[in-house]
Amino acid sequence: MYTVFLWGTYGKDPNTDLLTYLGHLTHTSSANYVAAGNCGPQCFNRYQKQIISNSPSGDRFDISLLFLCIKVACENMAGMSDPAWHTVGPQLENCLYQIKQQRNTVMHEELEMSEVEFQSKARWLRQLLIDTLNAAQQRYAHVSTTELAEVTQSVCDELDLINSEPVGVDDLLMQCGPALQVDLIREVTTHLKETFKEDAFMDPLSFLSGNTLRLQIQKIFTKIRIVKGKQQGLQPEVKFKDLLSLVQGKSSRPQIMIIEGLAGSGKSTLLTLVTAEWLDGGVGTLQNLNNYQLLLRVQCRDSHLTSFKDLLEDLMLSASLEYRSLLPRLVKLCRLLVIIDGLDECNDQSRLLVSDIVNQLQRVPECTFICTTRPEALQDFVHTIPKRYDVSIVQLVGIPMELRVEFVMRYFKEIQRVAKVQGIPIDNSTTDKELVKIMESEKRKEHFRLPLNLVMLVWLFIFKSNIVNETTTQTELYHHTHQLCQEKLDERLANNTQTKAMNKRLRQKKLKTWLSEMHRTVLVALSKNQLILSEHDVSHLRHMCTKLDLPEDEVMSAFLNMKSTWTPIDVMEHYSAPHKGLQEYYGALYVVMTLQGDPASGGIMTVLENAIGVGEVHVSMFQNLLQQVACLLHLHLDPVPDTLAREVVDLLHAAGVTNRDQWLDILEGSKASPAILSAIIRHFPVPPPALGDNDDDEDNIDIEDGRVRSYSHLLPHLPPTRIKIDLNGDSECLLTPMLPDLHRHSCTMLQLWHHFHQPRTTHAASDYIVQQVLPSGGIKVLVGQLSANVGCHLPTTLTHIRLAITTDLQAAIIPHLHHLPNLHDLGVHVGAAVTPGAVTSLPDLRDGDGGSSVFLRLSGVTSGQEERACDLTSRLQPPPGFWDIWFPRATLKEEGWQKVVEGLAVRGVRVEGVRVPTDSLTATQWRHIDTLAKTRLKARSGVTRFDFKRRGWH
Repeated sequence: MYTVFLWGTYGKDPNTDLLTYLGHLTHTSSANYVAAGNCGPQCFNRYQKQIISNSPSGDRFDISLLFLCIKVACENMAGMSDPAWHTVGPQLENCLYQIKQQRNTVMHEELEMSEVEFQSKARWLRQLLIDTLNAAQQRYAHVSTTELAEVTQSVCDELDLINSEPVGVDDLLMQCGPALQVDLIREVTTHLKETFKEDAFMDPLSFLSGNTLRLQIQKIFTKIRIVKGKQQGLQPEVKFKDLLSLVQGKSSRPQIMIIEGLAGSGKSTLLTLVTAEWLDGGVGTLQNLNNYQLLLRVQCRDSHLTSFKDLLEDLMLSASLEYRSLLPRLVKLCRLLVIIDGLDECNDQSRLLVSDIVNQLQRVPECTFICTTRPEALQDFVHTIPKRYDVSIVQLVGIPMELRVEFVMRYFKEIQRVAKVQGIPIDNSTTDKELVKIMESEKRKEHFRLPLNLVMLVWLFIFKSNIVNETTTQTELYHHTHQLCQEKLDERLANNTQTKAMNKRLRQKKLKTWLSEMHRTVLVALSKNQLILSEHDVSHLRHMCTKLDLPEDEVMSAFLNMKSTWTPIDVMEHYSAPHKGLQEYYGALYVVMTLQGDPASGGIMTVLENAIGVGEVHVSMFQNLLQQVACLLHLHLDPVPDTLAREVVDLLHAAGVTNRDQWLDILEGSKASPAILSAIIRHFPVPPPALGDNDDDEDNIDIEDGRVRSYSHLLPHLPPTRIKIDLNGDSECLLTPMLPDLHRHSCTMLQLWHHFHQPRTTHAASDYIVQQVLPSGGIKVLVGQLSANVGCHLPTTLTHIRLAITTDLQAAIIPHLHHLPNLHDLGVHVGAAVTPGAVTSLPDLRDGDGGSSVFLRLSGVTSGQEERACDLTSRLQPPPGFWDIWFPRATLKEEGWQKVVEGLAVRGVRVEGVRVPTDSLTATQWRHIDTLAKTRLKARSGVTRFDFKRRGWH
């Protein structure tokens, strides 16, 4: 086509650009440009004019531009709209048109053909090109026969060279597959790292701060509790660093790991960390991440794609143009990690996308999926997975209690660091110590296992620290966060040119009207399982702003997140609730505010049906929203009407709320509102009566720190049942409201860990509580601190005991431990004030292999007390020795530990392992003491450095 262009513009100087050439054509020229008259310059758009200007000779024009230039500039061509261009035949115009159309087919369609089909197509194309050149030579008399022959031979030579190369996908992969794969990985990895760069940061509450804070996930992330499987009872815990070990090397089949967790449990944050560590070369917390050559990432809420091919083109556009139909096949040869965030947030497009990806990769053995979902969407996805996959399920429980303060402080300090770097003003009047103090008092609350709740608490602390002390439930966190958004928006509106003339009352009235409509709109989107608002919804909310004379962007961004998405067509702006939990809160708030504003509006279901449509409300979709409604009622309707309480609880039961933890969350969130409590009692599952003495595998009421308040309200209304109490916090404070009702129930476990880890030196802290519990009978597990008077009456049913002894008087309990026939596991924590002469040997307890089932904790050993520690240990030693000896609060250094090991060895102490404070030995010193313990004490596990402070045992 370039040849035809040159022949048709004979006389044009190669150094003169085409537009200049056209501008100098005389009226005698037959070029269509002249025939177009004044419209001639409009033949080319701005982009085409730029290309023409940059390439005066035209040698860099693509086929589409060449075709247009030939139509416009070449002499003796049919008119621009002449049928000759589209009428099939030997004429030059149609030959050129067919070449352009063939180019479009190759560029925009996925071509796959057999060898026979390729050869046939090549013969057709050869003839078309030759016919085009012949027709052009006949059209332009100045072109000689010799020149025609030379150009024709050159074209045929090029076609012969192409024809000799491998053409089919299978042929190319067979001959060049490994080399192409290496090239693809090199090219694509760089592009993917650039694409995912922003996904390696977190800022879940940017709408609240009003700024985009790019917080480094590695500086914030702390240990999060993950358990394996869905089975009832004890579930094995999985360390995050070992997460991939559940799927790597398991079999030759592709793997799918599903991580389920509640809203705000850290699912997206975990995938953000995976992304960040892969971008860093797979070197980080998560082991073996560097085994994967390519990472593909899907955000279900955002995706506008519908197929695996679409995803590859979206993530690897340049590679898609370069490799064409080879790209999917080459990608499938790589070791792939596919992370899919938010299966429960799938829209119509992303649901098709996920299905196609899973089906496309089911024959790729070195492929691993990590998917996240809320529990309610888990089984729907599992049922769609092809049988070729191995499927693993893990549950994201949340941040362990002992690490919640650390997480909050990491997040708080990262906000301060990034804000300072970015020049964003953040209130620094509150101090780290104030936040630590608040967290120490709040950390045991059950809802603070969820990272999002801790994140909200930090932001509330930054902006309004006085609120934090009042914030005790998850719903109140959402409530105060939403209130803070409104206050900060009102401050901005007071200074906005559009609204500053309004008085405050009018501004707030208008905002209240808009918020009600926003809440309703978000609720309707939730009913369609859409987190992202439709274009119609966004347009409606913008129109509401205009109608109320409120600045659109200012108001929208105060409560919704805006995200730009690049599509092949355009850049699209999407608005959504900042988090699905907040979307459900917005919807719940609409329901409650409607009930509050119009008592005659009917019940909860009526409000939902009026907003969404009669027959469109499927309660199973609204379980979390209804939970928020139950917890909001007491904030807006006090007292909560019995009819509403019964309705919301019955709807929750119909929506699938059945287990105790769910009911307890609702009870906790509603602050045990009497009406809600009364309604829940009708549905609360009570354990069946105990059968015999062995209840190891039977159901119990488990009372932990975060559940004490709820159970203190529930226990008086429950029939007699088995109870297990497991507390880490201040037991007296936690249990006092509950003690009067414990006598009605059978307590099989009483673990007062605070009394064991932090025993008192004046009196036995657990005496009073134990005396209230023991009469119920059947206790098997006891942890705490007892006096000898109480200890001598311990029941023979006990099988496991952990006791703290801080005085010589309390040591008198030891002989009574020998008279417990069912005891087979014992741990003793001996304080610094106990003298060796006050203690006697502990009972002879052995495990199934004949090893000791007794462990000893010696607390507060300081320099100069090594001999006392060794004497105490020797006198306490049971016949088989100890399983472990721990030394919390010890201040010894290398020399002191050497004396202890030698002293224990001289006294014939036998032990499997020793644990010392992490900061008491350097790595080199530890290796020396570890070797000494293994050789002198014959301790198989040697010495372990342990962070007692982090566990709160210091």
